[in-house]
Amino acid sequence: MASKGKNSTKKLVNKKVDNVHTSFREDGLKIIKVFVCVLIFLGIFYFLTVYLTNRDTNNTSSSKEVGEAVIQYEEILAGSSFSIDEDEYIVLYYDKSIEELKSNIMSLVSDYEAKEDHLSLYTVDMSSAFNKKFVSDESNNNPASVADLKISDSTLIKFKNGKVVDYIEKYDNIKLYLD
Repeated sequence: MASKGKNSTKKLVNKKVDNVHTSFREDGLKIIKVFVCVLIFLGIFYFLTVYLTNRDTNNTSSSKEVGEAVIQYEEILAGSSFSIDEDEYIVLYYDKSIEELKSNIMSLVSDYEAKEDHLSLYTVDMSSAFNKKFVSDESNNNPASVADLKISDSTLIKFKNGKVVDYIEKYDNIKLYLD
């Protein structure tokens, strides 16, 4: 009888050991499956990103080959008008939320940029919340610093060595100045 009890205990222990091995195998397979799924997801994401990035790059280069005009002006905040690191430059202030004005200004800027010898041209969107503190009913046509800057309409200011050289208001006057 003692031998029968030993065999049943031995079988029970073997059964528990087999269950533990099976459980480890199942957990290991689950971890491997999750790892493989993550690798597949990252691989798909990577290839989609590379494909889309290359497609955008190819479109840009082909448009340059065709001779499409590229506007090279830079939009800045009104507060940085006096602190640009150039000896001579132009800043154009206008309300970008007015579609007709925006279209006219973009055309004007594009024509100006197409000229051979032109100064750097920066634009300021006066409809931006960051520039609202410089919008005023009355403009200051001789600002000495950014604290004095008050813009009431489309305005072009030419800076030389950090000082205002020319101050032009109204789209028509700006157009004449840039032509």
